[in-house]
Amino acid sequence: EVATTFTGSSEQLVGDKHVSWNVLGVITIPIWDGGARYGAHRSAKAEVEQAQQQIESAERQATVDVSQADRDVGVATRAQKLAEEARDLAQENERLAELAFDGGAGTSFDIVDASSKRRRAELDVALKDLDLTRAKIAALLATANCKY
Repeated sequence: EVATTFTGSSEQLVGDKHVSWNVLGVITIPIWDGGARYGAHRSAKAEVEQAQQQIESAERQATVDVSQADRDVGVATRAQKLAEEARDLAQENERLAELAFDGGAGTSFDIVDASSKRRRAELDVALKDLDLTRAKIAALLATANCKY
């Protein structure tokens, strides 16, 4: 830092002169900064460690999401197959009820009941197909977001 002072007076200031000009130079050397630099270093180091832990946590969560999505696809596939088997059984039951009615061993109520159960089974198959499609889409999205 450099500072100057110019002074004028009616009295003599220096020798026989009435003016004075002073030039001042200051050099500042920090001997101790109170630990601010080391504190900032430790703080930055802690922030880096925290960011690394957040990355690891996100990777673990992504792994869990992908495995859960794959498991959901497997469960939905099995549920769809079971619904298809139930529908096939309901169709066979309806066919047998019609045969029994034609043979005189069944009633029209048996046919209506079997037909109603077949329709419910077909609806269940459609719902299970939708569930499987949703699970596949969720699995696709889970793997699409996973970049590591």
